[in-house]
Amino acid sequence: MIVNVIDTETTGLNGALGGDLVVEIGIVQVDTVKKTVSPFYESLVGAKLTKTQAESWVFQHTDLTPEEVENGPDAHLVADKVRRFINGTPTTSFNTPFDFGLFLDHEPWNLDVRLLPDIMMAATEDPSIPRRRHNDGNCYASLENSYRVLCPDDPAGLNGPEKHRAMSDAAVAGHVLLALIGKGLYPGEVPE
Repeated sequence: MIVNVIDTETTGLNGALGGDLVVEIGIVQVDTVKKTVSPFYESLVGAKLTKTQAESWVFQHTDLTPEEVENGPDAHLVADKVRRFINGTPTTSFNTPFDFGLFLDHEPWNLDVRLLPDIMMAATEDPSIPRRRHNDGNCYASLENSYRVLCPDDPAGLNGPEKHRAMSDAAVAGHVLLALIGKGLYPGEVPE
């Protein structure tokens, strides 16, 4: 089975309806039979940023700059491409309520994918992965902790901490997905 794993970088945690924007998107394709993770699509998502958006976490903790986003391709064009590529296909992310519930289910994205179980929730079932307190007050496995525990050989080639860029994080999540399938904590096949 081929599974699309998406990661977004955003200007905040409030979602599209709360005024936050997706500023970068990355998609990898995970082949659950061949056990491979392949880059599929990545793009900046252009937007005119407010002062608050330009000072958001993503610009303080990554090498992404507000200028790159403001000069990036139009959000509607990127969203159209992503819809053409993955609508109707098996897709997930590490924290689907965030990526899809707050952003990708809304304008300009309106994705219509076969949403698979959340990788983060599956990772949280593994007692060997340390948990972090999340925005909702609950404790979940983080992407970084999941990858460190489940993928000690660093198949994504991070050579250190998470980069917090969309393609890099999507690749890390893809490798976590394969490791979870290998441990029987995530379905390797999803019925049509």
